[in-house]
Amino acid sequence: MTPRRQVQSGGPGSWNVQAENVTLEAGLTVEDAADLARALVREEFAGLVDVAVETAGRRAEDLVTALLERVTQQAPEAIQAFRDPDVQYVLRAAQRAYARTGDKDLGEMLVGVLTDRVQHLDRDLRQIVLNESLEVVPRLMPDQLAALSVLFVVAYMGSGGVRDRQALHDRLDTMLVPFLDQVALSEASYRHLEYAGCAAVSHTVRSIESLVGQHFAGLFSKGFTAGRLDAAGEPPSRWQGVVVRHPDDPRLLQFDVVNEEDLLNRTTRAGAPPDVRKRLSTLLRMSTLNGEGMRAALVDCHPAMADLFRIWEGSPMQHTSLTSVGVAIGHANCRRTVGASPGDLATWVD
Repeated sequence: MTPRRQVQSGGPGSWNVQAENVTLEAGLTVEDAADLARALVREEFAGLVDVAVETAGRRAEDLVTALLERVTQQAPEAIQAFRDPDVQYVLRAAQRAYARTGDKDLGEMLVGVLTDRVQHLDRDLRQIVLNESLEVVPRLMPDQLAALSVLFVVAYMGSGGVRDRQALHDRLDTMLVPFLDQVALSEASYRHLEYAGCAAVSHTVRSIESLVGQHFAGLFSKGFTAGRLDAAGEPPSRWQGVVVRHPDDPRLLQFDVVNEEDLLNRTTRAGAPPDVRKRLSTLLRMSTLNGEGMRAALVDCHPAMADLFRIWEGSPMQHTSLTSVGVAIGHANCRRTVGASPGDLATWVD
C-alpha cells in the first residue's frame, strides 16, 4: 500500500502540523487544539491492529476531551500553549500512557498535571519537574501514589492556613485520612519509588513527632514559666499578643504562634534584637512537646494519627524523603483525591 502524500499549506500567521492536512491559525481555538492532539497520536497507534486501534484512539480522545475541558475552565488563555513543541511532546507521552491502560485514576492524574504544565511555559525547575512527573506517574501503583501524598502532607505541606489544633484536625481529616487505608507498606514499593526518581530511602529515621514539632511547635506547647521568659531577655509584658496563658495550666505561659518561623516574624516586627529573637526561638523549641507527650497530643487531635504512627513506623516511610518530582506527584494526587488543592505547587517547587 502506497502511503498517502500529506501536504502542508498555510498563509501568513498560520502554522502547520504534518498530519492529515491539519492547519492551525496563530490564535488557537479549543477545536484547533483538539485537532492537534488527535494528530499527535495518529502515528503513535499505527502499529496496533484490530480492536486495539479503536480502543487506544478512544482512550486518547477521552484524555484530550477532559484536558481541554479543564483548561478552558481554569485558564482559557493556556489553550495557546498547545502549539509549544515541549507541550506537544508531553501531551503525546500522556496520551500514549493512558491509551495503554485506560485507568481512570491515571487519566485524572495526567489531566491534572497537564493542566498545570500548559499554564507554565517558562523554562525553569517547575517546568522540568512537571514534565518528569508526566513520565513517572504511569509507572506508579495507587498505593505508591498514596504513600507520596502521605509523605507530602506530613513532611512537606507545612503550616499554611493552620492556626490552631482544630484547623490541624480539619486538615488531617481532609488531606491525610483518605490515603491511610491505601498506603504502600512493602520495601519493594519504596525501592521502586526511589528507582522512579520520586524518593530517597536512607537509614535515617524521621519521626512524626519531630516533623510536627518543626511545622506546628506553637500548637503543642508544654508551657513555660514567666521566669524563663525573663531569662530570654525581656519581661512578659513586652510580648502581649505573642505570649498567652497556657490553656491547660494558667500558671504557665506559651507562645501564641504556629511555629518558629511565625515567632521570628512576629518578634522581628515587634523590634526584638537578633539575640533576643534567638533566645525566644530556643525557648519555643524547649517548651514543645516531644516523645510520648507529642504522640498522645496528636492522637487526641485526630484519632487517625494512631493509624499513621502504625503505618509510618511499620514501613520504610519513616526512612523516606521526597524528591521534587515526588513532591509534585504527591501534591497532584492530593488534589485529585480530595478535590481541593493543598496550595500552589510553586511553594515547594520553584
